[in-house]
Amino acid sequence: MGRQHRYWHPGFFFHVTMRGNNRQPIFKEPRDMAELFRVLSYAYDLYRFEIVAYCMMTNHYHLVIRSPNVPLSKVMMIVNKRYTDYYRRKYRFSGQLYEKRYYSEVIVNCVSARHPIFYVHYRK
Repeated sequence: MGRQHRYWHPGFFFHVTMRGNNRQPIFKEPRDMAELFRVLSYAYDLYRFEIVAYCMMTNHYHLVIRSPNVPLSKVMMIVNKRYTDYYRRKYRFSGQLYEKRYYSEVIVNCVSARHPIFYVHYRK
């Protein structure tokens, strides 16, 4: 049985989280975070999207993102695949980099946006 399709609506923002497998670091040095930004820029050139909040931690990242033109899963597929390729080349890593598929929660209005944006901006 295949995976269930992700919910997507072009007008809604989503709180997205990606975490390293077994909570291992996915960013070992500042250059790795810069690479994720480069990958996001590449994905943006392909599929325009909006990011209103983000947070990069050593073992995971958060985005508050809206993809009005293509399903969010297409954007995340490009981002996670290209970053994984970079990480595997740089650290001679094999195996699963991420714990599982990205987590996403729909943000339907300004009131529901407060919690994820606050959470993303004030993570310690």
